Amino acid sequence: MFVGFDKDLYQRDQTLKEAINIDQNKLLPFFITGSGFLFKNNSVTDQANLATNRHVADPSWVINKRQYNSEEEKLFYEDIRSLMDDAEKFYNLPKNQNRQFITHSYITKFIPSGSLFPLNKNMTYQELLSKLGVSNCQTLRWSKDGNVDIAVLRTDIQTSDLYMVDLVNDVNVKMECINVGDNTSILGYSGGITSGYSYDRGDIDYQMSIGTISKSPSNFEITYDIPTTSGSSGSPIFDKSGKLIAIHFARQELKGLGIPAKYLLDVINLVNVVNSSDSNQLEYGN
Repeated sequence: MFVGFDKDLYQRDQTLKEAINIDQNKLLPFFITGSGFLFKNNSVTDQANLATNRHVADPSWVINKRQYNSEEEKLFYEDIRSLMDDAEKFYNLPKNQNRQFITHSYITKFIPSGSLFPLNKNMTYQELLSKLGVSNCQTLRWSKDGNVDIAVLRTDIQTSDLYMVDLVNDVNVKMECINVGDNTSILGYSGGITSGYSYDRGDIDYQMSIGTISKSPSNFEITYDIPTTSGSSGSPIFDKSGKLIAIHFARQELKGLGIPAKYLLDVINLVNVVNSSDSNQLEYGN
């Protein structure tokens, strides 16, 4: 059973309405946008080169675990659950107490900064999807730990002329060096491609916001007084010296929450991870 937007309805009046169907071709896919950043990987065999959140790279993990990062996210996924309840009744199926959702990577794309995305309100949904196709990427792995909302991906973009985070020189994993009142900054696509705000040419590009550490770090969380919106998920968080200290994963009123950078290094180094190649067995119990 597939869940997506009603394709026929959208082609008639461009209304995005959630629907279920046994034929995937009758649906337009949901898509989730977030931020991410490239990192320098010196491994010969591992092709991971982009970091983001697990809930951006593998949204089905979120709906299965019900670990929502915002009220909007919760409502969206509860709507999907409600659709499946209706589908079971429609097809006269017994209620499935162990229903599991799997993300079909119809479109997994990476839009590099500098390749700005035009916010054209008259664009068809299929044109929108094609515009997203700047570079392909593939989710490789993510943390098994529910508290660590981090995933790494492989992109096919040529990185020789792009800035990448050096995992040796550009990362600060010393939590004791992060103190309340320290300056910090976030760099990402706040609002994503559906935010409706635009720059001079009607495009969107990344933005930087600056604030301070507002709470002593806990084992799994760094808190900063930087308001964020959807689309910021996966943004890098830097300390006062410009070192990566966290990956943004959620907001709490006017504050932002980040996963400490030490857990990114764990995922990159294959510590306590789920690989996408065996995720069906490990994550979904199939």
